[in-house]
Amino acid sequence: MSETLRQKRKADEFESILNPKQQSILKASKLDSIVHSTLSDSDLFVRGQSTPHPRTLDPSFTSFLEKNKFESGTFFSAKSLNYTESDTDATEMDASQLQSQNAKTDEFLAILGDDRVKQAMSNIFTTSLQTLRETVHTQGERLNSVEERLDALEQQNRNFFLLFDGIRSETPDDLQNRIKSLCATRLNVVLQDHHIEFAGRTGQVREGAIRPVIVKFSSVSIKTKVYLARMRLRGSNDGVFIREFLTKYRAEVAFQLRQAKRDNQIAKHWTFNGDNYIIIANGGSPVMIKSIPHFRGIISAPLA
Repeated sequence: MSETLRQKRKADEFESILNPKQQSILKASKLDSIVHSTLSDSDLFVRGQSTPHPRTLDPSFTSFLEKNKFESGTFFSAKSLNYTESDTDATEMDASQLQSQNAKTDEFLAILGDDRVKQAMSNIFTTSLQTLRETVHTQGERLNSVEERLDALEQQNRNFFLLFDGIRSETPDDLQNRIKSLCATRLNVVLQDHHIEFAGRTGQVREGAIRPVIVKFSSVSIKTKVYLARMRLRGSNDGVFIREFLTKYRAEVAFQLRQAKRDNQIAKHWTFNGDNYIIIANGGSPVMIKSIPHFRGIISAPLA
């Protein structure tokens, strides 16, 4: 068999193995690559060369390539077409996997729609919510405990101080002498210079208002002696009175208790060493009030 006839047969075989889909892909793709094999997988062309391999091609094979509009130097072998079949297989595999996933999703949704599953999920949610509430309650109690301890420490430092309302003086330097004079003449408590460490005005300046005087004593015992003698100021009309230097929280509790006394909910209220005390009814025993909820609980409790 002549070389020309052999090449023509190979060209016919190459054309016969291309199905319409492969031909469409090859026509649409103008790949700038080289086929490194002949129809029998031997080299035919070299990349980038516009002239063929020195081996002479049959004219019918050349005509076939020109008919399919292949660019010069760009040719394909049967092996180079295998990627299309693999790509098709991969697509079919992806579609199969997608169908499988959709089936699993439908099955999962069907399970979620079951009444027993709904009830089980509801129970889990209820239990988790209850646990969360208990945790929040516990953390809230711990936070309140910490705040109470901090408030107690702050009040402990404030127990060296007293507030004197209604004290008039011409100069700041005269305040300490006025406090000593008040204690001696009206409270019957004689103070020495070293008993008072500091005396000064406190609070916001308001026109026509006398700011209270805050006094720090050298010891809690001296402060307590002066504070207990404050009862002798009752009945005076000069507006002078003495009160403890309370923390913000304890001052708010004291304000609410004074309001309750005005509303006749309790008989008496006072503070001592920073703590609030009440007597609900005349002749009753003193009760220390730690907070407003504590007070409301006592007021709403039935009588024994």
